[in-house]
Amino acid sequence: KKLTAKVIIVLDSDAYKDAVKLYKRLNSSKLHNRVMIVKMPEGYDISDVYEKIGKEGVIKILQSAKKIKESLL
Repeated sequence: KKLTAKVIIVLDSDAYKDAVKLYKRLNSSKLHNRVMIVKMPEGYDISDVYEKIGKEGVIKILQSAKKIKESLL
C-alpha cells in the first residue's frame, strides 16, 4: 500500500527494447513515477561493469538511471 522505493531497470545493452517494455508496464502501475531505466553501453552488461571497474562502476551506472519522457513512450 505504501510504495516508496524506486525501481531501476538494468538489462544488457542488447535487451534495451525489453527494458523499455518493462518500464512501460511498471510505470503504469502503482509504481508510477518511481521507475527509472539505465541504457547500458553497447556490448556491456552490469556484470561486465562490475568485473572491469568494480562496485564504483556499478554505482556510477545506477546513478545514470533516468525516467523516460511520456512523449517518447
